[in-house]
Amino acid sequence: MARLRLFANLRELAGASVVEFEADTVGSLLEQASTEYGSAFARSMRRARVWVNGEPATPEDGIGEQDEVALIPPVSGGAEVNVSSGIDMHVWAPIVTVSALIVANLPTSPEWFVTALVAVAAVWAVDLVEAATMSGVPLQLPPLLATILVGAIAPYGMAHNTSGVVGLGLVVVFALVSAFVWGIAAQQSRDAISIAITALTQVIAGAGIGSIVLTRLSPDGQARVGAFLVIIIVSAAAWWLAGRGKGIGLLDPFAAGALAAVVGAVVAAWMWDLGILTFLFIGVVMALALIAGRGFGAMVRTGEVYLVDHPPGYLTLIDGPALAAAAFYPILQLVI
Repeated sequence: MARLRLFANLRELAGASVVEFEADTVGSLLEQASTEYGSAFARSMRRARVWVNGEPATPEDGIGEQDEVALIPPVSGGAEVNVSSGIDMHVWAPIVTVSALIVANLPTSPEWFVTALVAVAAVWAVDLVEAATMSGVPLQLPPLLATILVGAIAPYGMAHNTSGVVGLGLVVVFALVSAFVWGIAAQQSRDAISIAITALTQVIAGAGIGSIVLTRLSPDGQARVGAFLVIIIVSAAAWWLAGRGKGIGLLDPFAAGALAAVVGAVVAAWMWDLGILTFLFIGVVMALALIAGRGFGAMVRTGEVYLVDHPPGYLTLIDGPALAAAAFYPILQLVI
């Protein structure tokens, strides 16, 4: 059997770094892999470089049982895939970004946390847009970045006078207006699909930023933000482990992540004495929001909704928390 070695998001989509098929040409091998792993894999595969035994290859090239075909997709920012290091950026990139938020939440003053939150959101936006562009989804970066900035500034500046509700509303208005204005000003985005996708993404990103900023500025803000971080970390870890069949074999990734979110909420409430029954309800809402957010992220990154497959990008584990963040402050206001 011919061996196919996969890297980056192709490895994530297939769930393995090496797979084998009966094939006598490169083209036949790639066609079987495309059929086996679905349309997202096929789209990414079309952009990948094909090598046989370390040499560039074409679909017509013949292969035998001792040959190894490698698929190396383009990497964001033009960097090369590090084959030998074993570093999986799909794991480490979310860990680094969330760790930055944890550290920034430690000081009593909220300025450091708000700054780190904007930086993390901006990096996530770039990763989201690059993945969307690779899949042919017309998501626009400039208005998304502008909304992220406004999403922090407006609620932060108005939090003490209006409980942040007006500031959060202004963020949503800005997201919708800027998406339409950019659609008119930029020729490449003058279509309904581009405007709609960009506007929806801006609303989620802006509301998520504003919601977490208001949470940080509220009474017990450090503890509440800490609880939110615990929820998303525990959920992401369970989702990631279930996706690889490690210890959570009875649950698919989404079910494992949702259950872990509820457990994480209860544990966080116990740690910070925030009310276990209250955060049990919040955990259920966060679980639903995380599932919806992951579906939204997959839709934007691939153009289709995948419930189990790993969409392209390094920060896909942030997609769910982006929508969960938008719901966190309103739920707190409702139940506390």
